[in-house]
Amino acid sequence: MASPAFAESLCPLSIQVEQSLKTTPEGWDAGQNGYVADLSCVTVFSGPPAEQASLVPSGKDEKDLQDNDIWPLTPDEHGYWIPCNYAHTTVVIYKKLPTTFKECEVKYQSNVYIAGSRVPESVQCE
Repeated sequence: MASPAFAESLCPLSIQVEQSLKTTPEGWDAGQNGYVADLSCVTVFSGPPAEQASLVPSGKDEKDLQDNDIWPLTPDEHGYWIPCNYAHTTVVIYKKLPTTFKECEVKYQSNVYIAGSRVPESVQCE
């Protein structure tokens, strides 16, 4: 459950996407399975995600005794951005964080993995 101290919850836990093939292989048909894409990876960037300046989390949440990632947000001339990546799609959503935020934390589900990565349970920034 999210800490009441957090001002905003970010990254929807799932999104609906519509993908299509550029070309359908000969002899095959294509369709949609209707599945939603679940949140699979979250990080924090210094500057827009296109610049690929991904930051390494510098803290763990010891008080909850969980292996959560924490990014302290000190003033940064480029601003901070948070991209939300989803399983089984190339779609990424991202947004610039307000300059008032001082920290972001990703909490992970216990023993749940997608493609070898821990699955986020919640993403909050305060």
